[in-house]
Amino acid sequence: MSRFPVFVGLTSLIAAIAPAAQAFELAAPQPLYTTAGAPAAAIVAPGSGYDGVVRLNLDWATCSGSLLSTGAHILTAAHCLPRASSGAADFFAQAQFNLTTGFAFRTVSQFFLPAPWTGDWGFEAWRGYDLAILELSASAPAAAERYELYRDRDELGRVADKVGYGRSGTGASGDTLWSGTKRAGQNRYDALGNRFTSRAGDRLLIYDFDSGLAANDRLGSDLGLGAAEVMAAPGDSGGPSFIDGLLAGITSWRSGGSFYDVDSQTNSSFGELGGDTRVSAHTDWIDGILNHWWLAQTSATPATSIPEPGLGLGLLGLGAWLWRNRRRVSHSD
Repeated sequence: MSRFPVFVGLTSLIAAIAPAAQAFELAAPQPLYTTAGAPAAAIVAPGSGYDGVVRLNLDWATCSGSLLSTGAHILTAAHCLPRASSGAADFFAQAQFNLTTGFAFRTVSQFFLPAPWTGDWGFEAWRGYDLAILELSASAPAAAERYELYRDRDELGRVADKVGYGRSGTGASGDTLWSGTKRAGQNRYDALGNRFTSRAGDRLLIYDFDSGLAANDRLGSDLGLGAAEVMAAPGDSGGPSFIDGLLAGITSWRSGGSFYDVDSQTNSSFGELGGDTRVSAHTDWIDGILNHWWLAQTSATPATSIPEPGLGLGLLGLGAWLWRNRRRVSHSD
C-alpha cells in the first residue's frame, strides 16, 4: 500500500459510521489532512504562492487560516474560537506568516461569526456554519498573497488544493507527525452534506481519503489522486481549499471508524471522510463584512456594528467602486 502523508487540524471530531447507514455520531471537533506521498514531499516553501495561508496561534491550540482581499482579515473555522458570537478578541489570537524574509506576526483585534453559529460543536458539525473572519490589528505584510472567494456552485467533482499547518503521517498509519509545518495536497469533492443529513443543506463539501483500493473508497466516486491525495488532520482546522486559486472550502472536520477505514480509528487514515464549509454558500455574509470594513477605511470612521449575513447586499451598491478598485491578488500555483 502506498504511503500517504497526513495533515491534522486543530479540534477533534470523532464520528462513528455504520457502513449500512448514512448517519454520523459526532463528538468534539477534530479535522485532519493526509496525502498519497511522503510527508516531506508535501511541505510548502515560502514564496510558492501560499504565503497568505497562516498558522493561527491561540491560547488553547493552533489552527490554519487564509488572508482575504482586504489584507486585514483571515478566513478560518468558527470552532477554532472559544466564543459563540462576534465581538472583540478578549483572548490571545495571532496570525503567523511564513515568508521568504522570515516570520511575521499580527494579532487579532476582533472576530465575526455567522449568526446561526451556536458554538455547540455536537450540534454544529453538520450544519455548515463552521466559518469565522478574524480582523487583524494591522495589515498583513505585502508579500503575503490575498485570496478571493470561489463564487460558482460547481464544486462537486472538482479537485481542490488543500493547505494547512496540521499534523502529518501516512494514510496507512494516520497522523503521527507533529503539526506546525505548512503542507499542501489535493482531494476531490464527492458530495454535499445533504447526502447524509438534511441539517447540512448545501453548505458542506464532503470528500474521502482514497488509498487507490475500492476497499477504502468511502463515497464510491473514484479511487483517488495518487500521491497528491490528502486528508485533513489536527492543526489544519480553518485551512483553505482552493479551486482555480480561489477560496472554495474551509477545513471543518474529519470522520473515521467506518467499514471503509483502514484501521477503524479516526486518525486521518485511508477510508475516512472530511468536511469543508462551502465558501460559495456564505459569500453574502463575507462580502458584507469586508465591504463594511472598506467603507470604514474610506470614511475614516471606525466600524461600530457587525453586519448580519443579508446586510452585506445593502452595502454593495455604496461600496461598488471600492470593491472594483481594491487590491485583488489571487492564489497562484
